[in-house]
Amino acid sequence: MDLVVWVDDWQMQCCGDPFSLGARVSWKLGPPDLDWLATVLGPVQVDRAEDHHDLFPLTPRPPRPW
Repeated sequence: MDLVVWVDDWQMQCCGDPFSLGARVSWKLGPPDLDWLATVLGPVQVDRAEDHHDLFPLTPRPPRPW
């Protein structure tokens, strides 16, 4: 699955592991702050935001069918 993910620099500086384009990663993702991103970057497509510090509320996942 391909997603455009916003990663805050302060989170990477604190405790992020280096990665590069095409690298396989396992991250906790949540909804991006699209209003803030549009103000800072202009029109941009971001699917999710990465979080190391539990900033996103936990949302239950639907049960898997198996």
